[in-house]
Amino acid sequence: MVDAQQGRARSGGFGKEYTNRNMVSPDELDQLYIYDYGISRTALNKEFLGDLNVNRFLEVGCNVGN
Repeated sequence: MVDAQQGRARSGGFGKEYTNRNMVSPDELDQLYIYDYGISRTALNKEFLGDLNVNRFLEVGCNVGN
């Protein structure tokens, strides 16, 4: 659990700067995955999620979703 001090830091300027510094497009993220793992994030998601028949996901704790 995040303590109050860390929560205040992340909700202020520090959190906004962190988010802005770590924003990447889906294409950029795919390129990072290809570089690091030899496969794109998109391809991994398709392989892992495959034929899963859902319309929405809730990813908790992901910051901006990268």
